This record gives sequence, structure tokens and C-alpha cells, in this order.
Amino acid sequence: MTAAADTQSATRAPTWRQKVHAWWEGYELVDAAAAGSQDSTPGKVAKPSAPAGPSVASRAKVAEALWGFGFTTPGDAEYVSNLIRPLGLDPSITTMVLGVEQGGAIRVIVQEKKAWVEGADSDQAQIDLAKAHAEAAKPGENARFVKFNPARPKFKANRYGALFSKSWLHRAGNKPALLRAVWESLRPGAQVLITDYVLQQPGSPGPATAAWYAAEGVPIEPWQQQRLKAALEALPLDVRIAEDNTPIVRELIAQAFVRLQETLPALQLDADGMRAVRDAIHLWNARLQALASGEVAVYRFVAQKPHPVA
Repeated sequence: MTAAADTQSATRAPTWRQKVHAWWEGYELVDAAAAGSQDSTPGKVAKPSAPAGPSVASRAKVAEALWGFGFTTPGDAEYVSNLIRPLGLDPSITTMVLGVEQGGAIRVIVQEKKAWVEGADSDQAQIDLAKAHAEAAKPGENARFVKFNPARPKFKANRYGALFSKSWLHRAGNKPALLRAVWESLRPGAQVLITDYVLQQPGSPGPATAAWYAAEGVPIEPWQQQRLKAALEALPLDVRIAEDNTPIVRELIAQAFVRLQETLPALQLDADGMRAVRDAIHLWNARLQALASGEVAVYRFVAQKPHPVA
């Protein structure tokens, strides 16, 4: 190899594939040309000292690359549009969206159904993100947001004609109180559609489920599928459908991995963004493995609040 070739090799910036691998392993690749140091060479790695977690903005950008504008879980606007059909939404119905993601489902309901929507969440940071996405999509004044106290959830009684919640309920603690508060906020005859991660077997979590819990980084409390269905019926709700949607969600996650790989160079992420990519891949791979193991499933529940018996 010539001296010129050696010099060119020594100053070549790391590729995006090298960056992803490095951040996955917890290292930072040093770009010799950018560093301006004679001692730095491409591919040389330096372990960062106690790196902070990725910023909210970086996590939001990566989530959008995976799932589409306004979403943080599998299923984009087209998916949600098909999912909400059983709710029969129209401009006369006010819908609660429990778990706001980044405002994606709220935007779909407002724009397609011209319905009033209130997004309810216990996380103010998530509400702020959802508001920003909603304002960017110009849903008008039909979208509002409610922050509730997870320790003592309470909503206005008989307010909502429909409830929609997508892959969020497993994140909620104090579920009996939350479900009761949501039920009290629904009008008689209100339609309900919930999708969520559920456990398939009672007892201690299996190894894939335990790995998923660890990857989340925050406490989660998924219920066994039969327990969640029984809790909904006890409120009472008339549960018409309890359907396993795991194959659909597994396919959506696999497609998102491919899409991220194809679009990652165009995102032009900095170090913080690459940390967000690493964290997202780690988390969604753990969720995918939990689903593949059969220990965890994603279920769709379609229900209705019954009218009082005369």
C-alpha cells in the first residue's frame, strides 16, 4: 500500500454500520479527520465515561424512523385507521386515547373521523411530545390532553363515548384503580378498543420475559391475558373480542428493523442519536424475543360499556 493510500485510510470517517456496531457495544468510534489528532485512527474505540441516556429529542427521532410520525409502538397511521373501525367514531363522539405515544393515534382520529379526542397519560414529557406532534399536524382544537395521577387516577364521569389504547396499559401501575376510573369516565354504550402486551402463563416470568423487563429500564406490569379480560368484564364491560395479534406485531417489528437499517444513513445522527438507536434496537429486540418465546403475546380487546338495566 502506498503512503497516500495509508494517509487516506487513516483519515477515512467510520461508516454508519461501524457506528451502529460500536454504539451497540457501548463504544464510541473516533473520526481521526474530525478529531485532528495524529494519534487517532479510524476504528479506534474509546469507552465513554458513564454516558448519559439519549435525549428526548433523539429518542423521538428514532421512534419516528421506526414507527412513523407520532408513534412509539408498532402500527402506523394506516394501521390505527384500520384498528379503530369497530369504535364507529364520528364528530359527535369524544374519545379518550389512553397512552398518548407521540400523538399519532390522536392525529388519525381527529383528521379522519373529525371527532373530539382527549389524550390521557401520566407522563408529562410524553404529553408534551404528543402536543408538539399534534400541533405540527394541525388537528385543530379537537385534540386536548389530560395528565392524571397514577396513584389516584380520576377523570370526569360520563364524558367519553369511546376509549382507545394502543400497547400502553402494561406500563401502568395501580391498574385496578385506573381501569375503574376509566370505566366511570365512559358513557353507557361507549365502545372500547385496547391492545396490549399480556402474559400467556401464570407464575414467575420466563427467561425471555425477564430479559424484556430488564431492557425496559422502567417498571412495567403486564397482566396475564385471562386476568385482564376478567378485569374488564368485572367493571363491567361486555368483551366481544379477545384476539391474539402477536403475529401481526412481530411482523411490524421485523419490518421496522429493516426500515431503520435502510434509512439510518439519511438520518445523519450525532452521538446522542446513535445512543438512541442502540437503546431502541436493544429494547425492541427484547420485546420481539419475548413474543417469539410464547411467554408474551399482544392481544386486542373490543368491548362496550353496557347500558344500565331498567
